[in-house]
Amino acid sequence: MVWRPDTRRNEWVQVEVNSCEYCGRPMTWKRAAFDKKALPLWLVAAGMAVADTEYTLSRPCVQARTCTEWNPLLGRTRAQQYGVRMPVLALAWLGTSWARKGHAGYSIGGMRHWYMVPVVFVAMPAIGFAVNSTR
Repeated sequence: MVWRPDTRRNEWVQVEVNSCEYCGRPMTWKRAAFDKKALPLWLVAAGMAVADTEYTLSRPCVQARTCTEWNPLLGRTRAQQYGVRMPVLALAWLGTSWARKGHAGYSIGGMRHWYMVPVVFVAMPAIGFAVNSTR
């Protein structure tokens, strides 16, 4: 939402313009986190993270310890990988929901391109699948 002069009435009016990042409509945090747009994206991201972890650790070369995970932050065991992936995924979901909700009291809209964060969290395990399938 931005303020623009209205020349017909000689006053400033608040209008929505599609060029700014925080021009979405304000909403509650619960709606921003659990609506029909956000929840499926985050569930797909969580499913891809689980599938990538299980596929990576089931590879024969990982079990024989002849190859390792390329991302040094993830570790070598399931507990280490889930201990890193799931909290980071949860923090990204909480942060995106907070940025998406805006502030109704100040008439500040939420982040419009919020969907890019879950898309990145879906793409990272997809890249992991591609890399692990070539080994």
